[in-house]
Amino acid sequence: MGSVRNPRFPEQRQISVYKPLLLDVIDSIESFIRENSLQPVNYNIELKTKASTDTLFHPVPAEFSELVYDLISEKQLWNRVTIQSFDFRTLQYFHAKHPEVKLALLIENELSWRSNIDSLGFIPDIYSSYYRLLSQKKVEEIQGSGMKVIPWTVNEISEINKVLAWEVDGIITDYPDRALNATNRK
Repeated sequence: MGSVRNPRFPEQRQISVYKPLLLDVIDSIESFIRENSLQPVNYNIELKTKASTDTLFHPVPAEFSELVYDLISEKQLWNRVTIQSFDFRTLQYFHAKHPEVKLALLIENELSWRSNIDSLGFIPDIYSSYYRLLSQKKVEEIQGSGMKVIPWTVNEISEINKVLAWEVDGIITDYPDRALNATNRK
């Protein structure tokens, strides 16, 4: 969905949208769940930060992290929230200040998973790599080190089936219907 057509997403529906506040998203989802007597959902919240855009497009990681931490604490949702980021600084801050928070390291570089973990300085709950950087062997190694593996952005059905065969712990996709269909067939 979106107001600007993106050729990478031919199934996109063109609608007017705005970027909502995290507070509004959570309130809307929680209200919908209550009104429809549904099971609670888990939140996978990505903090998009990088040093070159600190204070320009977002607060510095410590300030940004505390804003998010306070909001999630106010909503009493930490048992259903994972914080993910490509920015090691953000994850390092959470790990040091709020070690109880579930963290996912997003990876798009071609360094070994061990090098990335060494640079991060701790073992996060989840290693979330671009799926093309993974293999069955790497998934097994990462899981063997105590992390879950949740690759991103797995969109094509053949690729979804391939990573599911590796017994990953989840999938990030732009097409959740495709992933659900693939998991229901298994």
